[in-house]
Amino acid sequence: MGKKKDKDGDEEMVDDTTNTDTIERLFGIELESTIKNSECEDEPEEVKKESVLKLSCHIDNNNNPINSLSDGLDISLEGEMEKFSQQLQRNAVFKKSSKVNKLPSYLTV
Repeated sequence: MGKKKDKDGDEEMVDDTTNTDTIERLFGIELESTIKNSECEDEPEEVKKESVLKLSCHIDNNNNPINSLSDGLDISLEGEMEKFSQQLQRNAVFKKSSKVNKLPSYLTV
């Protein structure tokens, strides 16, 4: 954010990022995800950043009710996925764990 004088000489706050989408800027959440092969420890883990507009919150975990918002968010940020493994040369199960890297200006629950 920067300051700019308008035609009347008053200072106003302006966003320096002109190409950024307003919705992404106000509501965007940045996640840092780590993907690790569960079947092969030799394969290096992959770390990437993702931009999302919402966080999922589970309210039921295999017929076990979730008692708090933080527990539901923790469960939602962990998961398993199947993808091709370069090391094994076949599809394998990978564990994906994410953590919030940047929260937005406005977070609705």
